[in-house]
Amino acid sequence: MRKIELSVLMSLYKGEKGLFLSDALSSIEVQTVQPDEVIIVHDGPLTEELYDTLNAWRCRLPIKDVILEKNVGLGFALNEGLKNANMT
Repeated sequence: MRKIELSVLMSLYKGEKGLFLSDALSSIEVQTVQPDEVIIVHDGPLTEELYDTLNAWRCRLPIKDVILEKNVGLGFALNEGLKNANMT
């Protein structure tokens, strides 16, 4: 198994706009060094717009979802995402 060298960790909640998410993912895609995984924590249920945006990016970035049933706040959500990072 290949060692993960670069992970990106993001938290996402229903109050975000799909356009802003797309801009953030676009900024990852154009970097010189590409991440081995993009961990996106769903901090509670998201909107259809956000699900659609994520699905449109799945073929372009190695997105790994961490889904939380309810909104728990940024700090806790990011900690949950960190627990799911592939640090082998």
